[in-house]
Amino acid sequence: MKTAEKLASFWLLILGFMFMSMSASAMMGKDKYKVLSPYTDEEGAIVYTSPMYDIELANNANVRYGQYKIPCCKKCNSLMGKKIEEPVYDLIFKGYDAVEQYILHNGTWLFFKWLALIFFKPHLKDKFLNLYKDRRQKHDEKISDLYNWENLHHIHCIARSFYTGCKLDSKVHGSLLVFPATLENFEEFNFDYVNLYTFRTTLLRIGEVAFISVLNDFCAAVQLTHHWWRGITNSLSPIQLKEIVARLAITNLNIRKRPDFFSEINVYREHYLISAKLPERWRLKKYDKCRYGKVLYCLCENWKKRVKK
Repeated sequence: MKTAEKLASFWLLILGFMFMSMSASAMMGKDKYKVLSPYTDEEGAIVYTSPMYDIELANNANVRYGQYKIPCCKKCNSLMGKKIEEPVYDLIFKGYDAVEQYILHNGTWLFFKWLALIFFKPHLKDKFLNLYKDRRQKHDEKISDLYNWENLHHIHCIARSFYTGCKLDSKVHGSLLVFPATLENFEEFNFDYVNLYTFRTTLLRIGEVAFISVLNDFCAAVQLTHHWWRGITNSLSPIQLKEIVARLAITNLNIRKRPDFFSEINVYREHYLISAKLPERWRLKKYDKCRYGKVLYCLCENWKKRVKK
């Protein structure tokens, strides 16, 4: 087994144990923070946050969360809800401790697939949204024209795996960290979402549970930064979570030789496997502190605007 593969397999095994050092701090003030109750929209999709929440798009326009939906048949939505969304919501609603225990006993695949799905869906939605906000100008360009869809193909395959029934090799599991979150002084902001297209990195915080994932690195980012985050034992504030997102994102961007993902299909045996070819070891380009600072500033600047409101 290659060195990189050994290390990543090791991290997948011990990932759950890092939660044990955080559970005590997560219990403190647990009753203060409540997850917004979900509701089912007219297409049968489960919505986890208020429809009054604003989402800032890539063209700097704002759209109501309740309007940011992708057309989908009720059958597919029901399947997605049964296999992915409902189990995840049940765990998050019970709090950080329930998420911790699930991961210790079942691993992180459920949450990784869910985050891949949530990361991909906004980009798919952008195929329906105009790039230019001024409707008086006759432009046909969509926000999705800014994307290189080849770079999103792998994430799409992971996101739809609940439907295709493909087998996912451990080599396609990306970095995933789950932290207890504190909302002290930020009680009104019990939901936060970051989608970094260039870095294939995402943050989703619902109440006291925060998920941070790099979706295309085979755990390289958490391996290369473990010396920095491994000592975290307390609940994290919204700003602290964004610092971790920025570090993982820049680390992912700086990986010299990346995993080479592929699909293995045998129609006669009805075999479909998504796997990857891995480098012997992870190597990084020269660390660019300025770029890290710009990413962190951008994330915090958007948060500052929300606080001022």
